[in-house]
Amino acid sequence: MVRIKNIFVLFIMVFAVEGSAQYVLTLDSCINQANRNFQFNQEIEYNAQIAELNIKNLNKGYLPSLELNAVSTYQNEQIEIPVALPGLDAPVAPLNLNNALVTMRQWIFDGSLTQHKKVIETANGNIRMQEVEVQKLNVKTKITQVYFGILLKQTQQQILRDKQAMLQSRLSEVSTAVENGLLLESDKNLLKAESVQLKQQTTELEFSLMESIKSLENLLGIPIPKGTLFNAVPTDIRFESSLSNRPDMLLLDHQSYLLEAQKELTKSVYLPKIGLFADGGIGLPGYNIFNDNLAPMARVGVTLRWKMFDWNQGRVLRQNLSINQKIIDLKKVQLSSQIGVQTAAQLNTIEKVKTLMQDDAELVSLYKLVADAYAAQLKNGTITSAEYIAQLNKVEEAESNLELHKIQLQVAILNYNNLLGE
Repeated sequence: MVRIKNIFVLFIMVFAVEGSAQYVLTLDSCINQANRNFQFNQEIEYNAQIAELNIKNLNKGYLPSLELNAVSTYQNEQIEIPVALPGLDAPVAPLNLNNALVTMRQWIFDGSLTQHKKVIETANGNIRMQEVEVQKLNVKTKITQVYFGILLKQTQQQILRDKQAMLQSRLSEVSTAVENGLLLESDKNLLKAESVQLKQQTTELEFSLMESIKSLENLLGIPIPKGTLFNAVPTDIRFESSLSNRPDMLLLDHQSYLLEAQKELTKSVYLPKIGLFADGGIGLPGYNIFNDNLAPMARVGVTLRWKMFDWNQGRVLRQNLSINQKIIDLKKVQLSSQIGVQTAAQLNTIEKVKTLMQDDAELVSLYKLVADAYAAQLKNGTITSAEYIAQLNKVEEAESNLELHKIQLQVAILNYNNLLGE
C-alpha cells in the first residue's frame, strides 16, 4: 500500500501558492491510480500465467507416456488343446493369470488435436485478458464522471467566493451611503441577506463536494489531500479512432475466434491417430500361457485409432458453434449501432456547447459592464440594493454557464473518445 501511495504521488503536481503547497490532481493520474487500486494489471498477468501453464501442459502431449498396469484374473474354465495323442498329455493353461507391465506410448500423429487445443487455450487466455480491459474502460468512464463533477463544483465554489467578495465590497460602500443618508437601512439589510444566502449555497456545495471526493477516494483506494485542485487538461477529438478499438468490440472478436478454433477441434477428432507402444514386465504365466512359471514379458507395436462414425454429433456441434458465431455478429452490429448513435450525440453536443460558449463570453462581458455601472449608481444612491443584486445575479449566472459549458465540452470530447475505445 505504501508503494502504491508513492507511485501515486508521482502523478500529482505540486505548486507553491502563496508559500503553501497545493496539489493539482489530473484526470489521467486518477485513471492510472484506479487501475492500480483494482489491480487490473496484476489480473492480466495472472491470466497470462494461466494460459502459459496450460499451453506448457498441452505441449507434454507430444512426449511419451509411461503406465504401470497390473492384472490378476481367475477364470472358470481352462484353456486346453483338444488333441489326443497316444502317450502325450495336451498342455493346459492355468485358471489364474497374473502380470505387471510398464507400457510406453508415443503418438506419431494425433490428428493435430494438441495443436488445436493450444489454439483454443490461447483464445481463452485472450478472452480473459480482454474482459479485464472492458472492466478498465468501465472504471475509466466512472472516474471521468466523478472527476468532472468535482471540477464543476470547485468552479461553482470559486464563482460564489468571487460574488461574496464583491458583495462585501458593496456592503461597505452601502453602509457608508446609509450613514450619509443616501440609502435606506433596508438596502444594507438586503445585501446582508444576500450574503447569508451565498454562505448557505457555499456550505451546501462544500458538503456535496466532500461527498464526491469521498467517492473518488473509494475508486482510487487512497485519501486525497484537503485543498487539492482538479485540473482538466484540454483534450482534442480523435477522429482517427475506430470503433474496432473498443475493448468490448475486441472481446466479441476474441469470442468469435474461440468458436472458430473449437470448430476446427471437432474436425481433428475424426482424423486417424497413429502411435507406437512398448510393453515390458513379468507375468505368471507370461505370454506362453501353457508355462505356469514366472516369465518376462515384452512386446512393441503400432496403434491406429480412427473414429469412423459418431451419429453426426460433430456436425451438430459445429452447427451449434456457427449459430453462436452468428449471435456474436449480431451483438457486434447492435453495439456498433448503439455507439454510432451515442457518438453522433456527443458530436452534436460538442458543436452546441462551442456555440453557447461564444454567447456566454459575450454575456459575461456585457453583464459585468452593467454591474460596474450599477455599483457606481448604488454607491451614489440612485438605485436600490435589490436592483444591484439582480444585476449581480445575472453576472454570476453568465459566469456559471460559461464554466459549465467549458466542462461540458471537455466531458463531451472525452466521452466521444471513450466511445471509440480511446
